[in-house]
Amino acid sequence: MVKLYRCLLILLVNLARGGAATQSSTYTDETADKAIDGNPDKKCAETVIGNNPWWRLDLRDVYHVNKVVITNRFICCSSEINGAEIRIGKSLEKDGNNNPICAVVSYIPAGESYTYYCGEMEGQYVNLFIAGENKILTMCEVEVYGKGRSVAKTMVKMQFSSSADLSDPSVRNNLLKQLGTALDNRGLKNVTVQWSQLPEKEVKERRLLAGMQSHKALLSALNTKLSVCKTHGR
Repeated sequence: MVKLYRCLLILLVNLARGGAATQSSTYTDETADKAIDGNPDKKCAETVIGNNPWWRLDLRDVYHVNKVVITNRFICCSSEINGAEIRIGKSLEKDGNNNPICAVVSYIPAGESYTYYCGEMEGQYVNLFIAGENKILTMCEVEVYGKGRSVAKTMVKMQFSSSADLSDPSVRNNLLKQLGTALDNRGLKNVTVQWSQLPEKEVKERRLLAGMQSHKALLSALNTKLSVCKTHGR
């Protein structure tokens, strides 16, 4: 049986892609901007070994930061991100490393992305900072999501068919990833997708049509049933 679902999605813009990055030092060609280029599987940002290394992102405006997503490097040296403090604020005192702490990175497996929630901390600068001697700081991608004057929130309402069990959070998360990829392929770059309203099952059910695959049906719905129903800035 295939079930009909209705849902409401929010498209969130990655603020980091419009920012400017710098760092305390640079190892070979692993410059600070490599961490905001949208290609986490390629070059990374990395400092040389030294005392108190840092990386800083200037968002070019003040935002209320909801979350920061960090992708660790895929190959060697994945432990070099361990202990990094995520600091967010409006001050450049001590290169921005005196701003309030959102979170501390204890560990990120090689090649994986971890999300740190910052509770709408206000700031223009997002720093990663490791205190101590003979330290190296490296990361492959940093994404920042939040609210601000120049950010428009886009709500997307859609209806789709699926035989998957959408009461399972892991299934819903996988669905969001597929939607994000489909949007990226259609030119909507630098966005992430989250549920504003979880999928609601319609009372009406239909039998699965022969040869119909639920995920293909969902992605094709982006061509025919996806509609932007509301856009406003905050």
